[in-house]
Amino acid sequence: RRDSTVQGTRCAYIQQSRSYGSLTIIPVFSWRSTLSSNLFNNSPRQDVPSLYSDLAFTLLTYALCLSNLARSNVSALGNYEHDQATSDIERKAKDEKLNFAVNLLCRASGVFRHLSDVLLPEWERTGISPAARPPDITQPVASALAKYKPSLPLS
Repeated sequence: RRDSTVQGTRCAYIQQSRSYGSLTIIPVFSWRSTLSSNLFNNSPRQDVPSLYSDLAFTLLTYALCLSNLARSNVSALGNYEHDQATSDIERKAKDEKLNFAVNLLCRASGVFRHLSDVLLPEWERTGISPAARPPDITQPVASALAKYKPSLPLS
């Protein structure tokens, strides 16, 4: 086993012998759980093997960032739709910002859907057990996040 640091993520390489006698290097990435850390009241690092795990956590993080950015953009708009003092120019500008937030949520949903429908099934076909995965990067969770309709307060 050999450890190295790649952009703040500890990466260990495990050499495994295959039945045909050659060596294969499988990267093992260390990530902190994003969603389940609140459930378990801690966020320990988890070693997860393969590039699929790193890509899955990267896409999960990206989609969560898109969702959070959408929420902060909508929160910054305030309750403009009921404000009589808002001019048409201001209203159109805020409508455009709202449309941008909706676009971000659609992107996040697409990333979650890709994670659930494409990446995670490909990962399962590699033979690495899904039981070893953190709950954050399982098909049911990614699928549920793709369908999630967050309540974006406008006040």
